Amino acid sequence: MTQTVSIRDLTHATGRFVRAAADGQRLIITDRGTPVADLVPHTEQTAATRYMRPFAPRHSGGTLDNPNTQALLDELDGTIRP
Repeated sequence: MTQTVSIRDLTHATGRFVRAAADGQRLIITDRGTPVADLVPHTEQTAATRYMRPFAPRHSGGTLDNPNTQALLDELDGTIRP
């Protein structure tokens, strides 16, 4: 079941609406009649995946174009390249 709640009502009765969400109710929060947020029951899936960014590799492979970067990497590796 979905209930619409204004920000004003949410401010004055936050505990009641949080308990309703904890009991499984989905709430749509509105600002002057316009939906702006959802208050939904917590699930482990929500906690684990909702705010995770998708994986994107930082380096796609290939060579290092900057000789200073390569020199630093060589120093960190303990190797020296000609």
